[in-house]
Amino acid sequence: FEITAAMAFEQAIAMEGDLPARYIAYSKALTQLGQWDKAIEALETAYDIEASPLILRHMLEVYEKSDNEAGVQATRQRIVDLQAAERQKALAKSKLARTKAARSKSKRN
Repeated sequence: FEITAAMAFEQAIAMEGDLPARYIAYSKALTQLGQWDKAIEALETAYDIEASPLILRHMLEVYEKSDNEAGVQATRQRIVDLQAAERQKALAKSKLARTKAARSKSKRN
C-alpha cells in the first residue's frame, strides 16, 4: 500500500506541485517506507512553499524516527527561530495598527 501511496503522491505533485499538503502527505508515505532522506526532501520543498511550524514538526518526527540527532537538534532550532520571527512580525503589525489608529484619532481632533 505504501509504495502505491507514494506513487500516487508523486503523480499529484507532478500535476500540482505548489501545495505544501501534497508534499507532507508524500513525506508520510516515504516515512512508512523508511525513505528518510526523501521524506525530509519532500518536507523541505513544502517548507520552501510555505514556512510553517507544522511542516517543521513533521520534519522533526522524521528525524526522530530515523534516529538522526543532528537533524532533530537543527529542526528544533529552526522551530524556535521561526516562532521568534513570527512574534516579531506580529509585534510590528500591532505597532503599525496602533500608529495608524493614533494618526486617525489625531486627524479627527
